[in-house]
Amino acid sequence: MILTDLHCHTKYSHDSSAEPIEVIKSAVENGVDVLALTDHLDIDCADYGMNLTFDIEARKSEMLELKERFRGQIKIVYGIELGQPYNARELADKVIADGNFEFVIGSVHNLK
Repeated sequence: MILTDLHCHTKYSHDSSAEPIEVIKSAVENGVDVLALTDHLDIDCADYGMNLTFDIEARKSEMLELKERFRGQIKIVYGIELGQPYNARELADKVIADGNFEFVIGSVHNLK
């Protein structure tokens, strides 16, 4: 059996304050084989008076460094949870292309 978590948030999400390294260490300690870090990035959050964005390049740099650092202990999948991508398709496509993600979760958190 391969123990996998494909939906995990860190300090880059509005609903978590966890440091990515601590999330990874906990996963390793608990026998997780594959961990996808999929922080929220809601495309239309400004429409609801919220700021649910983050510095994609800073996150990417940190995640790829951690992925390499833990190689051999756990497979880290660099991902994102992209909320409401259909509300701004061109922006969503740009985020996905610029982020060079390995895994993308599409989600619906807000309805107009």
